[in-house]
Amino acid sequence: MLFCEGNYCGAFGTLQGRHVGTWVGQAASNRTVTVRFAMHFRIVDDLIIEGWAIFDFPGMFAQLGKDFFAAARGAH
Repeated sequence: MLFCEGNYCGAFGTLQGRHVGTWVGQAASNRTVTVRFAMHFRIVDDLIIEGWAIFDFPGMFAQLGKDFFAAARGAH
């Protein structure tokens, strides 16, 4: 999805793939995982001047049977 209001635009979507190699510190699981994302952009003269992105890593970890926040606290 892509929405714009004034000179700001936002996009929301998902990336999906098979987890076949180490990624964000997680050993390959061979599972298909989906990562939600949101991106925001500031547009000036039809050019993206600034951009921000958010990725749902806690949700991706949950698909691997792991607790992202426990891992962040070091409580593997």
